[in-house]
Amino acid sequence: MLSDKFIRGSEKYAKYGEFVSAPMIRKEFAAKKVGKAVRLYICGLGFYRLFINGEEITRGKLAPYISNPDHAVYYDEYDITDRVSDGKNAVGIILGNGMQNSVGGIDWEFDKARWRGAPKVALTIEADGEKILETDESFRYADSPVVFDDLRLGEHYDAREEKTGWAETGFDDSLWQNCRFADTPKGEKRLNRLPPIRAIREIAPKEITETDGGYIYDFGYNSAGVCRLKISGRAGQKICLTHGELTRGGKLYVEHLFPFKTYPELFQKDVYICSGKGEEIFEPWFTYHGFRYVFVEGIDKEQATKDLLTYVVLSSEMEELTGFSCSDETVDRLQEMTKNSTRSNFFHFPTDCPQREKNGWTGDIAVSAEHMLINYDCAEYLKEWLFCVRKAQRENGAIPCIVPTAEWGYGWGSGPAWDCALIYLPYEIYKYTGDVQVLFDNAEAIDAYLGYLQTKIHGGFVEFGLGDWCEIDSFTPSTAVMVTDTLVSYDMCRKAEKIFSVTGDEDRRERAKVMADGIYGNFHRVMMTEKGLCRCETQTCYAMLLAFGMVEDKYAQRAADRLAEIIERNGGKMKVGILGARYLFSALSERGYAGLAYKMIVRKTFPGYGEWVKKGCTSLLEKFYETEDGSFETVNGYRVDSLNHHFFGDISRWFTENVVGIRVNEDLTDCEKVTVYPCKIKEITFAEGFRKSRGGKVAVKWKRDGDKIYLEASREGKAKIGYNFCGFDVVSEEKHGDAEKFVLVAAENRV
Repeated sequence: MLSDKFIRGSEKYAKYGEFVSAPMIRKEFAAKKVGKAVRLYICGLGFYRLFINGEEITRGKLAPYISNPDHAVYYDEYDITDRVSDGKNAVGIILGNGMQNSVGGIDWEFDKARWRGAPKVALTIEADGEKILETDESFRYADSPVVFDDLRLGEHYDAREEKTGWAETGFDDSLWQNCRFADTPKGEKRLNRLPPIRAIREIAPKEITETDGGYIYDFGYNSAGVCRLKISGRAGQKICLTHGELTRGGKLYVEHLFPFKTYPELFQKDVYICSGKGEEIFEPWFTYHGFRYVFVEGIDKEQATKDLLTYVVLSSEMEELTGFSCSDETVDRLQEMTKNSTRSNFFHFPTDCPQREKNGWTGDIAVSAEHMLINYDCAEYLKEWLFCVRKAQRENGAIPCIVPTAEWGYGWGSGPAWDCALIYLPYEIYKYTGDVQVLFDNAEAIDAYLGYLQTKIHGGFVEFGLGDWCEIDSFTPSTAVMVTDTLVSYDMCRKAEKIFSVTGDEDRRERAKVMADGIYGNFHRVMMTEKGLCRCETQTCYAMLLAFGMVEDKYAQRAADRLAEIIERNGGKMKVGILGARYLFSALSERGYAGLAYKMIVRKTFPGYGEWVKKGCTSLLEKFYETEDGSFETVNGYRVDSLNHHFFGDISRWFTENVVGIRVNEDLTDCEKVTVYPCKIKEITFAEGFRKSRGGKVAVKWKRDGDKIYLEASREGKAKIGYNFCGFDVVSEEKHGDAEKFVLVAAENRV
């Protein structure tokens, strides 16, 4: 039973400049468990830690799922049969602020959220379905050692305030106060079935440098998580850990990240005050950070050892679905950097950066969903996030640019290139998993959004939102927002048309088709020449035109040739933002320019992904910056922001589909259908990898020898393997075990 009886301690909640301790809540209860299954259901708003008879059993960090509690309220379920005994037992809870009180969320107006208030919790314990405990005003509370916590800022812990045995039976809580009932959140109650956020890796520091006021710990790896502090300190010794991605002049540099200007003394900072009782271990629970470096203040020289800090890398628990390697080390590094940025930005749902915002930006997710689905088993996470998107949709069909949100983001920041996540995610999930239900679940919301979008079409074009965000070396997109918005709107309508065909909703399908046809006809009339070229001559425009089928087949090669010409006129360099980067490399590869795509990606000077590798990056950056010394500081007045984003990560999909050549369900007819299709890139001499999909695991490896390519492909499961080649003719073929494995020899096509 999911209780709606929420309780809280004090009504006070933390604000900027005013700390309020996280409440500890406890209750003893009797159980008769012989032969019975005992289950516990809990919703802690914002976050919770859970203890039974003194033992912590919290399923993962930042629990439960992060949501707008006016839209959805998430509960976790625990089987505690083996943790309770006949007779007296005790339950203990510590509540963090989470989304209930997002102190560091002022930039997105979370401080104005209707639900903002002190943390609260609802809990039930059942034995064979019979309720034996439910939250009420008999639960007792006191201040915990967590004197401050915030998802975006940090956690402060005073170990002198620890109360030994507080979550066990027999603890004297006579000085504690009774809890009070709190308002029941308005959102729909949901039982969280998603895997938790957990440690996926631990890293020791690579280097420790003494600097003014403390020590810089360099872990050599930019990711997301927390530091585990282990120290034998003096009672009252205060240790501050400030996390960041950059150093400048031998000091940690975080001033480039805009929350620092609002919260200079709190941003990305954890604080621990020692109890003085031997070795102490502190690992924050209600926050996480994006960082490579940690500036440690408050320790003595002899305490500045490598054992002091361990980097605990955190992420939602996801299975890896792909493996990849090739003859180019830069490509291999970029693949790992993309996967790291995905992991660093996956905390219940994809976020935009781990050090600065931690928001679920729709546009970021839209351009990254496909490479995420290829690399990780993340479909269930994306489906749950879509539920929250639907809950955030207004009656007129509009959706915000971040989910969850309070009320921010329905005006600035949205627009077709962001809102398309509502359509792209169900489409891609269906493509890769065959899950039809995700199409039915979102069909009504998609139809409502297209109705809203129709009101935004003026003169046959759409123009609102951010457009080709973060374009290389530019403050504003060189491709007009009117162009990118209109093209994305067309693509949304075509994808919606396919979705409604699968769901069998003919009326909705026809509306989407009419809308798409209208956009197509007007765009061609105004923007296209008679021979398939466009009056908007930018890389992004041509990449999107080719990707979305906006160029007639008979002119597609000519359009690809013009795209290549535009690139060559720019010195062979990219000139795109996140929309162009999403489609550019595939648009080239499909029309014989895979080599050009490859060269732009591995380029070791600005603007190339290879430059990031050359400068030692371990994650993808938010922007391409032209710098001489690799400092990534302000360039021509253009602020350097996050060094860990995923939205330039479509290169990972390109590596899997074009380098090793594994493509799943290209025509959207069968998610067990796999086409082996490596492109001809003369600089790459071998590649190998695997891809797991619903049809099973498909592994491919190939190598070049002179003008021939030798390829092996194998399958485990029901995958239906076919092959295709670009620039090669198959000269021999062997099949083994009913096509469980085949070997090909192909010769280069000289034509």
